[in-house]
Amino acid sequence: MTPRFLLVLSLFVAASSAACAAPNEEAASSGQAMAETQPPEACAEGRVVTTPTFRASTDGMMCSGQLTHCVTKDAHACPMPTPLPPTWCADGVRVSEPRFLSSSDGMECSLPAIHCVTKDERACPRPTPLPPTWCPQGTRVSEPRFIRSSDGKECSLPTIHCVTTSADACAEEYPDP
Repeated sequence: MTPRFLLVLSLFVAASSAACAAPNEEAASSGQAMAETQPPEACAEGRVVTTPTFRASTDGMMCSGQLTHCVTKDAHACPMPTPLPPTWCADGVRVSEPRFLSSSDGMECSLPAIHCVTKDERACPRPTPLPPTWCPQGTRVSEPRFIRSSDGKECSLPTIHCVTTSADACAEEYPDP
């Protein structure tokens, strides 16, 4: 189930013409789900947060990088989410992940996407194990993914990337979004 305020935020993101702050991606390994760093000149008034990102490499695997967000410190520049009722997801597990959208002051807002993950494993598809020969020259890296479950909640199934170990395969710059 998706809370009503997330739907409103999704519409807000879709309605915005473009991101106010151009994200910066740099080649790096995906060690942390989200990290804060010191603000560069372009984000002196905000807070820098990085999230992992993946793109195709030239050797058929994936390149791992970091997407940089300049998050506003002004709460009035972002939409105010409505608190979830205490009964929402009472029989599931609440899981949040970071989401970013344009703020009214030219930076970005950090608002969590909240998922209600089912406790009933029968309500979710069973993933097929990857063969041992999958990704022999790379590194397996997973990131969270949520899909609808048969009981009206969500299933948490990871997306698994085969990240290249060859720096030459990721030599091209990341394209601007």
